Amino acid sequence: MTLEPCSHHGRTGPCAEALVKAGVETVVVAALDPNPLVAGRGIAILQDAGIQVITGVLEQESILMNEVFNHFIEKKKNTFCDAQSRHYLRWKNRLCHV
Repeated sequence: MTLEPCSHHGRTGPCAEALVKAGVETVVVAALDPNPLVAGRGIAILQDAGIQVITGVLEQESILMNEVFNHFIEKKKNTFCDAQSRHYLRWKNRLCHV
């Protein structure tokens, strides 16, 4: 996973709980959730259920790939205010798909 499984209840249940119910034995997580209200909680749910969690695999690449989401969570503001931001994101996504 590029980001730790969610631990909050929204329109759907938490991804971490779904992984526990599915009987998954090992989860590889690239990066922690940047939201300080939930960071680490998804991993704790998995570990409390006896699931092996491996973190930090390709962490920097994951952070780069989730840059827009991370910016929104950390700064509480959208990055798509102008055409330049959209152009940059398209360019960056092309690099990730090479």
